[in-house]
Amino acid sequence: MRDARQTTASGLRRPICRTLWPSLLTLLVLGIAGCSEGSEVESASQPEAKPIAWAEVTRFEAQRTRQLPGVLRAAQRAPLSFEVAGRVAKVTVEIGESFARGDLLARIDPRNYELALEERRGQLAEANAELAEAEEEFGRQNKLYERGWASKAAYDRANSALESANSRVETARARVAIAREDLSDTKLVAPYAGTVADRLIEPSQQVAAGETVLKVQGGDALEAVVDAPETVIDRLELGSHHTVRLPARPGSALTGTITEIATDAQARNAYAVTLRLAQAPEGVRSGMTAEVAFALNQPGGVETGEALLAIPATAFLAADGQRRVVYVFDPEAKVVHRREIEVMEISGDQALVAAGLEAGEIVATKGPAFLTDGQRVRRLGVGPRRFDQ
Repeated sequence: MRDARQTTASGLRRPICRTLWPSLLTLLVLGIAGCSEGSEVESASQPEAKPIAWAEVTRFEAQRTRQLPGVLRAAQRAPLSFEVAGRVAKVTVEIGESFARGDLLARIDPRNYELALEERRGQLAEANAELAEAEEEFGRQNKLYERGWASKAAYDRANSALESANSRVETARARVAIAREDLSDTKLVAPYAGTVADRLIEPSQQVAAGETVLKVQGGDALEAVVDAPETVIDRLELGSHHTVRLPARPGSALTGTITEIATDAQARNAYAVTLRLAQAPEGVRSGMTAEVAFALNQPGGVETGEALLAIPATAFLAADGQRRVVYVFDPEAKVVHRREIEVMEISGDQALVAAGLEAGEIVATKGPAFLTDGQRVRRLGVGPRRFDQ
C-alpha cells in the first residue's frame, strides 16, 4: 500500500491534508459569503417600514370649556360732550371723582348765548307788534267788506298780511326756544350718578359741538368684554351663563351672562362678546383683567346626540374641493390606508370629525402629505426600540 504523502522538491514528505486544508477553508468562506448576499437581496425586495407619529381617534365631548382673556368695564358708561360750541368757562370734576345725577360737571361761557336769546326775544316782540297791526287792519277791512264798502281785493290783502304776521310770530317763538335751549346746553350735567373715567378739557379751551370732553361711568354694575375667535362664536348664545375669574382677586369665581355678541369681526377675526356680572367683590375696578371660561354648545350643523370624533388638527389633509383625507393604520398588515373624512370644524388643536372614522382607530398625525395608500409603516414608541448603526 502506497504512503499517503507527497514528496517535495527537497525530497521530504508531508501529509496530503495539510495541502488540502487551505482549499477547503476558501470554499467554506465563499459559501458563507454567498448565503449572506442572498439574504441582503431578499431583504432589499421588502421596503423598510416608515416611522410615523400617531394618535388614537377619541370621542368628542359636546360640552367643552374654552378659556379666553378679557377686560372689565362699567356696564353704564358714556362719553359726554356739549351740544353747542364755545370756550370752556369751568370744569368742576377731576378724574376719579364721584358725582350725583344732575350735578354740574362743566360749563361753556354763556355770554354769547345769552345775547342771542335777548336778540330772539326782541324779534319775537317785533313780530307780535306786527301781528297786532295786521289783526286790526284785517278787522277794519272785514267790516267794510261785509257792508259792501270795500273791495274783495282789499279784503284779501288784509287777510294775507294777517297770515304772514302770524307766521312771523311762530318763527320768532321757535327761535326764542332754540336760543333758550342753546343757553341751557352751555351746562354739562351728569346723566346719572357715577365717577369720572377721563377728563379731556381744561378751562379756557375752545371746544366744538359734539366733541367728547368727559368720559364717565356709573353704578356698581360691571361687565366683561372678550374677543372670541371665529371657531367659538357660533357655539355661544345670548343669555347663557359662564364662569368669570379675576386674577387680581385669586379664588374669585363670578357668574357672567352674555348680553351682547358682535356680528362684525374685529382684529384677527375675533368677535366681541359682552358678559354682565351678577356681582363683583369690593374694590374691583373697570379695566381689570378677567378670564372667562366659556361652556361651549354643540358645534353648528351637528344634531343633539350625534357622535363627533376628535383627531389632531395635523392629521388630516385637504384634498380636491371640500374633501379631507387621513391615513388610518392597519395593525395587522402594518400599513396605512387613505380614507376620506368629514371635518365639522377646528377646535383649538383638534379637528372634529362627523364621518369617516371610528373611535379607537389609529391615524398618522404628522406629514400625511408624504404618505401613500398601502405604505408600510411602524408607529413611533411602539415595539422594541431600534438604534441606527
